[in-house]
Formats: sequence, structure tokens, C-alpha cells
Amino acid sequence: MTNDYLQTFQAELEREGKAIGTVDAYRRSLLSFCSWLEASYGETGFDPAAVTADDLRSYRSHLLTVQRHKAATVNRHLSALSRFFALAVAKGWCQQDPSDGLKAVRQIRGAPKALDRISLRRLLRAVHQGQNLRDIAILEVFVNAGLRVGELVGLQVEDLVVSERKGQVMVRGKGEKQRAVSLNRDARQAIEVYLEVRPTAPTAALFVSGQLGPLDESTVWRLVRLMGHENVTTTAIYAQATEEDLAQAVETLAVE
Repeated sequence: MTNDYLQTFQAELEREGKAIGTVDAYRRSLLSFCSWLEASYGETGFDPAAVTADDLRSYRSHLLTVQRHKAATVNRHLSALSRFFALAVAKGWCQQDPSDGLKAVRQIRGAPKALDRISLRRLLRAVHQGQNLRDIAILEVFVNAGLRVGELVGLQVEDLVVSERKGQVMVRGKGEKQRAVSLNRDARQAIEVYLEVRPTAPTAALFVSGQLGPLDESTVWRLVRLMGHENVTTTAIYAQATEEDLAQAVETLAVE
């Protein structure tokens, strides 16, 4: 009986003008689901009316955790099954669509690319033209140290170790983990100038808000957007570099 359902499904997709590759992919998705049903419940012969929403949720979990498919692949399988069961209801093979309300797997976006050199120059030029020493220091550290925004606003004055020729900052990451991040010349100079005018505040935060409290992340994003970079989501330049690479290379990355 499974072949009858498959043939009807395939014929309907072809009638709708689906591409050959799409028809084949949907057909294989249905076959894979039928094989999983038989292996899971020991039932031979596929009956659409016997499939429940719990079956589909279990299959979704199987694709993710056992077969370890990516979210996009799982969602393609679910889309094929949803299309099949819509047809099954229309044909009277089942009374209700078990895929109705089945949620797709959330797809996590990949890490966005770092800004290119020209974009970095424009960003820093814009903030320097504004002549706000705090904002200059924020962006110089943000860009040249490759910190995440949460790490940046979490910096404290005591985290800095800066001299004329070298410097670093202790960054607090997730799980209270710490790492030392080297600071190049531009970042060091910007911080030193900012510290000379940093207001006395009841907070240990390095970067202080106008209300003399620590900055929140939204303030930094607002600053970046004001500088003309609406789509910036990260400037983690050193994501693939080792600490040794960073220590050796960071000085050469100052924007001239």
C-alpha cells in the first residue's frame, strides 16, 4: 500500500510543476519516515490515518539527535511530510493532518563575518570626528581587541594593565571564565586619554554612562549604529586566532 501513496504523492507534486529534484527529495523523505515508523513500532504497511502528532514529534527528535541532521535538513523532511499529509486529508486517507501545528526546528544563524578593513576605518573615523573620548575608547577596544559587546561593557578599571609599549585587559566571559586580551597601540592610547577624563563614579565599570553607572549593551549598539553601521553584529576579528597569534599580531592591527 505504501507504493500507492508514494505514486499518488509523486504524481501530485509533478502535476504542481515541482522540480525533479524536489519531487525526488520529498519522495525520499516520505520513504525515510515510513522506514522509521516500521523500525520504531514493528508495523508493516504504512497507514496515514494511524500517524499521530506525537509520531511526527518523535521523528523530528530522531532526525536531530540520532541522525544528527542540521536544522535545515530536518525542516526539509518536515516540510515534505506536511505536504504529504495535506494531500492525505484531501484524498480522504486520514481525517486530520497530524503535521498541523508541528513546529520547525529553530535554525541558529552562523557567526557573522567581521567588518572588513575599509568598514573598520570608516567606523573609527566617524567616532573620532565626534571627539567623545569615552566613545572613542569604546570603539577602539571593541574593534581592535575583538571583544563581544557583553564583554566590553563588563570591563572594570582594575582589569586593565597598560603601559606605553604594551597592554592587556582581563576579559570575563561566560561561566566566570577569564582570558587576557592584548591591546594594540590605538586601543591603549584611547583608554589612557579616556581615563584622564573618566568621571568619578560609584561603579568599578571602565566605561561609565551619563548617569554614572555602568553601560548596558544597548548603549554600545546605539553608538555603533549612529556611526553608520546598522547591520554590525560583531567585530570579533580574532575568532580563529590563538592567544600566541594575537599577542604577536595585535600591534600591527592599529588603524594608521
